[in-house]
Amino acid sequence: MIKVWIMEKINDKQRILHYVEQHHLSEFFGQDMVPHMELFYYKKYEALCTMGEELNYFLLFVEGCAKVYNLLKNGKSLMLRFYHPMKVIGDVELVMNTKVFCCIEAVTPVYCLAIPMEVMRRLCLNDAVFLRNISESLAYKLVTASMSSSINQLYSLKNKLAAYILGSVKALPPTAHKVFQCNMTQLAELLGTSYRHLMRTLVQLVDEGVLKKSRNGYEVVNMEGLEGLSADLYE
Repeated sequence: MIKVWIMEKINDKQRILHYVEQHHLSEFFGQDMVPHMELFYYKKYEALCTMGEELNYFLLFVEGCAKVYNLLKNGKSLMLRFYHPMKVIGDVELVMNTKVFCCIEAVTPVYCLAIPMEVMRRLCLNDAVFLRNISESLAYKLVTASMSSSINQLYSLKNKLAAYILGSVKALPPTAHKVFQCNMTQLAELLGTSYRHLMRTLVQLVDEGVLKKSRNGYEVVNMEGLEGLSADLYE
């Protein structure tokens, strides 16, 4: 069950500076925005933003993994892409001055640098360096959004499931077991299939030696095989 906007604010200036340096964020803006930054922490399964709501903060996605999806009028959901660092959340809403266009949910624990939208509108809408950088982000979202319908129509469930599992385990530490955990009923809806078809496909991946059923979920035992099946979908 998705948890909405109960993120924790972390009071740690050194960690903020670490993320700024790690992701070269001083080059993202034409001015020093560090004094305006806060550090937000989201637990696994928590919503970073929800479709149709006001977005009060411009977010710089600096650690973790999240999934991006749309809620359709028929009540179903449509998987769009995964977010891994460094991504921007709020560029469309900032430029168009509109409400949130999609849902973003943490797949792993997530950290974001947050700047109030009112500050962004006051300081950055005439910042040529910033506008050039978010134009790349907007172009990426346009391309991946146009691809999402093709992915759901033209790729098999095995490909989509492999891509989803790969995106989910990518953010895990290199030394950790790559174990995939998920609510299978929700995942079936997200991938546009039935629960029974999803479970049959998981069994198929186990039989092919790509996954291994474990006590906590499904462990990836053949990463190359998983990457081959995923075909970089949802990235």
